[in-house]
Amino acid sequence: MGQEQEMEALIERVKALFNRGAFAEGVRLLEGLPKETVEAHEMASLLLAMGRQMLGRLAEAEIAFRKLQKSRDPKIAAFATWGLGNLFVQRGCFRDGLALLESVRDVIRTTGQYPAYLNTLARVYFALGKFDQAEAALREGIEAAKERGDLHLLAALTGNLAVAVDELGRPPEAALLYQDALNLTRRLEMHSTWCLHLHNLAELYAEIDSGEEALRFLKMGEEKGCTTFPEVGLSIRLARAHVYLLLGRLQEAERELQEAQDQLPDAGEMDRLLTHALLTGVLSLKAGKPATALETVSRTLAALPTLESEKRRALEVLHHYLRYRLGRDPGPVTFSLDHPCSSEALIFPLYLRLLEAQGERQRVKDALQNLTACVQKGTVRWGSLSVFWDELWTVWKALGFQGLDLEIGVTLALRSENRRILRDLVHTYPVQRLVPLLRRRPHFPPDLFLLLKKRARTSTDRKLLQALHEDYVQENPLKIHTLGRFEVWFGRFPVPNPLWRRPFTQEVLKFFLVHRNRWLERDLVLEALWPGVSPEKSANRLKVYLSYLREVLEPGLVEAPPQRLIHQEGRYRLNLGPEELDVEAFEHAAREGQRFLENAPDRALVSLERAFSLYRGDFLPEDLYRDDVVLERERLKERYVQVATALADLYTQKGERGRARFVLHTAFFSDPTREDVVRRYLTLLLEQGDRAEAHRIFELHRTALRSRYDLSPNPQLERLLKENVSRKDRNAP
Repeated sequence: MGQEQEMEALIERVKALFNRGAFAEGVRLLEGLPKETVEAHEMASLLLAMGRQMLGRLAEAEIAFRKLQKSRDPKIAAFATWGLGNLFVQRGCFRDGLALLESVRDVIRTTGQYPAYLNTLARVYFALGKFDQAEAALREGIEAAKERGDLHLLAALTGNLAVAVDELGRPPEAALLYQDALNLTRRLEMHSTWCLHLHNLAELYAEIDSGEEALRFLKMGEEKGCTTFPEVGLSIRLARAHVYLLLGRLQEAERELQEAQDQLPDAGEMDRLLTHALLTGVLSLKAGKPATALETVSRTLAALPTLESEKRRALEVLHHYLRYRLGRDPGPVTFSLDHPCSSEALIFPLYLRLLEAQGERQRVKDALQNLTACVQKGTVRWGSLSVFWDELWTVWKALGFQGLDLEIGVTLALRSENRRILRDLVHTYPVQRLVPLLRRRPHFPPDLFLLLKKRARTSTDRKLLQALHEDYVQENPLKIHTLGRFEVWFGRFPVPNPLWRRPFTQEVLKFFLVHRNRWLERDLVLEALWPGVSPEKSANRLKVYLSYLREVLEPGLVEAPPQRLIHQEGRYRLNLGPEELDVEAFEHAAREGQRFLENAPDRALVSLERAFSLYRGDFLPEDLYRDDVVLERERLKERYVQVATALADLYTQKGERGRARFVLHTAFFSDPTREDVVRRYLTLLLEQGDRAEAHRIFELHRTALRSRYDLSPNPQLERLLKENVSRKDRNAP
């Protein structure tokens, strides 16, 4: 082997080491060569600079990157500029780093590293608060990763996109993206990343007042083994303590924080230390122990005197407030919600209370106006503010309800758990004053209608409510998710527990979802929902639950007849279109794709891609044993496999093997027993030369068949693998 070939082999080895994160070993190999040998080979020099950068040797990396920027090879120069931009970002020079990264976008677009580059670019956009640009970069990166069939990078991009969408104030979409990222990381056995996404998803649900959903996800993390990773396990405990605080369940929050205390010495991260101190201080304050809270907060601030972070600033405000509560001089205090994190929003009402106590009325008004702007932009969520809603209410009321925009104040109050304040506010303003305000910006949780209906005493009030309902459903369309998990949203608001009235209301809705868009005889409904119960009792129950269900589906309906759940001559029908129910949207797109498959493949591709993206998991997976749900679940899964195989075939015909691999990978893990999917997937993997992955997929298929049905794989699949091996042996030199 010649010297050039030896260098190429070494470079490939170093790349493989870097892909595994073994940067120290890769750098050691390159530094073991004579300096002039490395400098004579630009790719080796670039890899060495990248390795040194990852090891924190920034000065050496910068010298090499600047030298390589002058390379005649535009790709080498572009990668060097990329590395230099990363280096600037590491030093906190985000704008300079961004300028360098954006300058090489067109060149890197032509390389296989473009998805990774877009992921880097998005992280810089994050740091600068440019979440809309981060979203655009990540969506482009996802498409590029699908074309390459790079599933690991696709998982990273999807998780980051969920963060961007979450920051842009679109929680339902962010929740679905987090679930996509969870599915990918679970299938790829990226355990720590899976746990991180789970943690983020739980926090999202907690901060939009879906605390029970947040707890369900955090419990899932424990069941899946998240707590075997110490740092992730600690994060889950802290997240759960935060959720319990939001729900007012102080004893459970205290238990979680106490157990987290035992893990803190090994945490190794100031962020978790600050989070624990902040939540412990808040808990002690809510429990009526301000002295204990002050001791905890003072001890943490003394241990971290120079640290700059949002959480430390929030801890400082809590420290000032606790001194004020204990009759001590709090001293001057400043705080900002310009770029709030959940910790800052948690403490913000205490900051306002301090200003109000110090007579700083104008600063209070300015801060309340800032809060209004942040809430409207979606950078502050309701959930975090609700912990200290009493303090926020006290300040706002002391100002005669000035400073804070009334629309924002009303919505904040109605999302609070404090029923006294809710009653106060609803009784403070008549329906005829509230409804016109809400119609101008009809974005609020649907259970607001329950309170407004109680206050509607005149025909004018009822007409106003009906008009508000019509505006509301236009601005906050109903979205029911049944694929992957069951959720009901109005715009960005999940249906809260008060609107369901009773837990069984959800079961009634699920029954009608299985039998959607067709007439059902009353006897059939009664027997299915309450078998063995007398007709009189079950008929009364049905009447009650249907009234609850109509409030869920059309919460503001007052004077008009129901449009979704209809009763006519002893029959019932639930009307839902593709824009309202994900199952209907999936089936519509799947039918359209199959119809165009032979005559218009491009149109078929668009429809099949939409159907594939809509199927985020099995139908109503929480209901494992209900016969009607099981039958519908299997029917939809069969339709999904048809969509996936047809889509993979179209991608293969177009030469887009990376996208075909992604589709088949996803379809395989939705049901590893499907022979038609396995055959296509194995064939594609073998054509790409990935024999190791092909054998792994075959073994997973064999295991699934044996455990579920006590069957063995089709011998033809095993022959397919053996023939590929023998063919490779015959072609070997």
